[in-house]
Order: sequence, then structure tokens, then C-alpha cells
Amino acid sequence: MRITLRRFTLFAIAHALLVATAGHAQRVDVQYAAGLKGPRSGRVFVVLSRIADREPRLVAGSFGATAPFFGAGVNNWKPGENAVITADTLGDPVATLRQLPAGEYTVQAVLNVYTQVTRADGHTLWAHWDQWEGQHWNVSPGLVREPTKVQWDPKSTTPRRVTITWQHPTPWYDDSYAVNSVNTGPYQDVLLNELVPELEKRYRLNPEANSRFLTGGSTGGWESLALQIQRPDFFGGARCLYPDPVDVRRNQLVDNYADTNAFTPNSDTSPVPERYMMQTEEGQPQVTVRQMSQREAVLGTKARSGQQFDAFDVRYGPVGQDGYPRRLWDRRTGTIGPSMTGKLHTYVGDMDRHHLQLAVHLMEEDVAKLDGPTPNFTFEYGRPKKPHGWQPMTNAELVKTMEKYRQDRVVRP
Repeated sequence: MRITLRRFTLFAIAHALLVATAGHAQRVDVQYAAGLKGPRSGRVFVVLSRIADREPRLVAGSFGATAPFFGAGVNNWKPGENAVITADTLGDPVATLRQLPAGEYTVQAVLNVYTQVTRADGHTLWAHWDQWEGQHWNVSPGLVREPTKVQWDPKSTTPRRVTITWQHPTPWYDDSYAVNSVNTGPYQDVLLNELVPELEKRYRLNPEANSRFLTGGSTGGWESLALQIQRPDFFGGARCLYPDPVDVRRNQLVDNYADTNAFTPNSDTSPVPERYMMQTEEGQPQVTVRQMSQREAVLGTKARSGQQFDAFDVRYGPVGQDGYPRRLWDRRTGTIGPSMTGKLHTYVGDMDRHHLQLAVHLMEEDVAKLDGPTPNFTFEYGRPKKPHGWQPMTNAELVKTMEKYRQDRVVRP
């Protein structure tokens, strides 16, 4: 267990205990209040007592006194700095904090102030200058913390921590996913380089990677993974719960790379079942990808629905030519793009003067081996004996086929 005495001042009001990492659980931190004069040198004592009717400092450090106390020297101790009683700091009558029995204690910190003196032989010494109290550190004028109650458990494996939940909405979704994105901007940089350091400074948190841990569920689970993977130097570990899709080959049930349509699997056999994006715990289908996509289309064009599919597209998708995030699939048809499927049509004469048909034949053979999805490319050879420059239709007819293809596949909001 770790105790942090956040202020160290004359009769200061007690503050709440702060958190320790597991590796430093058996320790007490005493902080010199920033508003006091300093620096000072001396010896810090921490007393833990179970005697209810007297201050802990008054029942420790002398014959007949039984309250456990621990002492550590401080040199040039400045306001805002911590003095630490570690698990190895010597105490009396309990030798170390490890041996202190668990239970409720009243804890109090005292600084026995040392004064610099110079001997006639030239040696400089630091010692407590008696204030007519008879060298009794526990009653001598100095810095004393008001007693506060704590629960002490040296075997505790779940130390208290400061939990930070941040909100970082964007114009597209209520969460930036804590990454730098071409669509949302450098959210990760702002969170880690500006927000976290400010919180650590303002609330006196430990600014070390091994004291920063991540957890979250769903979107938060994805963020925990992303932050830990992208910034292993900044975080000490992540506990990721039911994260959003971590591989776009399984964007829920859609394969962003292989599928040509988000609504139905690649198949030439009818009927083709619709994909679902939600189910009950018993496996009962609830909402299809088509239904969710239609809802997003109604809620907003250009990825402005504020819903889940748009959140995915904004997070790792490109910027469109108009500056808005580009949706992965048409919300009306489910067509995934950009894709090469059905886009390539090659024409060559079978007796090309430069033998160009030979390479086209090899290309057609390689294309035939492709699957998932089927390319749907076409190859036409002019026969018989069509030379270099042959084409199966006029230029006007070529333009008409292009326009028909465009109309069939226009991307709707």
C-alpha cells in the first residue's frame, strides 16, 4: 500500500489519499507544500498510531512510546517535492512498512528542522538547534501535519489509482478513436502531448509510462489497443475489452479488401443472404448492414450521420476530393470502392503488327487465376487477321459504354 500526504504544512487539513503503482505499494509520500518557504533540511518522521486520544507524534520515538514511526533524511527539500518512506526505510518498533500490521491508523508527518552551523575548526554541520524543548523532535517547533486516518494493508494487490475518462468528440462521431487521422486531425498528439501532461502536473500524478495504464470497451477497447501499439513508450500496458474491429478483413462481417459489396457476400448463386451487423446473445439476427447503411444515408450525407460505419470510415479512410471523408461503400447499394472489379476491358487484333496480342493473352491467363472477388475483366481479340489499331466499336460507342457503366455505379449519399 502507498500513502501520499499531499500537503506538508503547519496544521494542514488532510487531503484524500492518492494512488500507488503495485511496484511501489508499500510506501508513504510526504509533500512539502508549495506555498511554504524553503528549502529546508532535516529529518522527516512518519508516525502511524492506533491510539485515539493523542496525536501520533506524541506517542512515538521515546521509551514507553509504542506507535510505529519511520524516519528519512532530507537535504535542501524544496516546496512541491516529495520525501519518501519506502518499504526499506528503517522504523521503530516495527522495522519496515512491510511488517506493519494491516488495519486503520492515524498517520502524521513531522519535519525535525536542521540548522547549518560552522565549527571553529571550519567544519560545516547540519543539526537540530534545540528550541528549549530538550531535543524532543516531536514537540520542537517545526513543520507538523495534522493527523489523518488511513486504511493500511501492506499486502494489498489493488492499489488505488486516479481514473481518467476523456471526452474527445469530433464533427463526425462522439469519439476521435484517439488517433491522428487525415479526416479529424491530430487528436492523439493533443491528448498525449497536451492533456495528459497538464493533468499530471495539476493533480500531481506520476508522469511515468509504467504508471499509465489503459482500459476500455468497444470503441474504448479499440483505442486501448491502438494507443498501446502506437505509443509503447508512453503507456505501461492495456486491458482491452470487446474492441471494435481490429482487422478490416473482418469489419464485423465485411471483408474490406475482398468483398465487392457490403450487403451480401461474394457469390454468383442466388438467393444471396443479407449480412447482419448486430445479433442477440442467442445469435438471433437484429439489424442488417443494409438497414444500418440506409439509416446513415438518411441521417447525413458525406459521412455526417454520426453513426458507426461513418465513424469507421472517418477513422482510417481517406479524404475525398471534396474534402469530406470518403465512405467505403455506397450507403444505398452497398458497393465497395474503389475497386477494379468490372473496370478493365482490353481489345487487340489477333495479328497485331507489333505482336502486342501475345502479352495480352498472358495477362488474360493470369487474371483467370484471380479470385475473391472475381475480377470480371473482358478481353476481345479482333479476328480474323485484325492488325494494330483494331477496336470493336467506334469511339462514340466506347463513350456510351463508359457512361452506362458510370450511371450503373454512381455513388449516392
